[in-house]
Amino acid sequence: MRITTCLLAFTLFPFLSICQNSEENFFEIAEKLEGLLKYRDKNTAQLRELLFELEKYSEGNESSYELLKNRCDRYILPIEIKLVRSDVFNQNFKDAVQKTKVLKAFYPFKEDINNLETYVDRKIYRYEKKSFLNLKSTILSVEPSFGMFSQEVSAKEINSLSNLYPIYGLALYAKIGIKSKDSYSSKPKFSYSQVGLKLEYRDTTYRLMPNDSIVRASPFLNTQLSFLIRKCIGFDFGILSYSSSTLPTHYSFSASFFIPMKYLSLGFNSRLITDFEAPVPMIQFGTTLKFNFGLYRPYLMRDKEEVKTRVIKFKDRI
Repeated sequence: MRITTCLLAFTLFPFLSICQNSEENFFEIAEKLEGLLKYRDKNTAQLRELLFELEKYSEGNESSYELLKNRCDRYILPIEIKLVRSDVFNQNFKDAVQKTKVLKAFYPFKEDINNLETYVDRKIYRYEKKSFLNLKSTILSVEPSFGMFSQEVSAKEINSLSNLYPIYGLALYAKIGIKSKDSYSSKPKFSYSQVGLKLEYRDTTYRLMPNDSIVRASPFLNTQLSFLIRKCIGFDFGILSYSSSTLPTHYSFSASFFIPMKYLSLGFNSRLITDFEAPVPMIQFGTTLKFNFGLYRPYLMRDKEEVKTRVIKFKDRI
């Protein structure tokens, strides 16, 4: 009997020793966590590491472990959510998706994590949408312009340019025949023609190269149907209304050549003006500087589905 008791004690001693050491380790780590939680500024990585170690020795102390874990999580989770949002702000979407997946795996379902994932997905979608639209051309353009034009004179009498008046213009174009061009930069380039409506107003309060032998010009408003071929060659057909009631309505036919330079174009213009009653039309010459502002990139349903697919593929690769 005595021998049996000794053998049993000898067998159980290592197990009892291990259990005692495990419990001692548990309370030692728990004490460290309690100490860290008392500080105002806490290191989330250190808390997470100690929780991982604490879990190894939590057998038999499950309730104490869960209580301590919940206390740590109330501090750690908001910080980790902030870190994910910071990654999104800096467009580091890969790390944001990775960290969100870790949070989903580590925590039970939480509404905060669900909202965070929705936020990350929305930001990735907007980024992908912007990248997608940047590869497409706008289909409208607004083009304000400023020009200096000579005063209209009979085609028979023109021998030099004089009385240059400023002309202010504003055009709205639709782009047609859009084609992508080879580009050596990351930004795509497009070739297209344009059709639209152009308004021009001549201001006669100021003039260059004055010639008083010619009757001073009258202001006018020229409403034109405008065509631009490949952004370079322009033709305009307009109804020209003078502010002077003594001058009848005239019609204008313009031809232009433009040198496009990104958002600017420099143009050289000639214009015939007639009322279809005078035997000889009047003629104008001028130069124009216009600004080219693209508007509206269409975003169709098939484009939306393509962007959604890109977001799914991006997340699956991580």
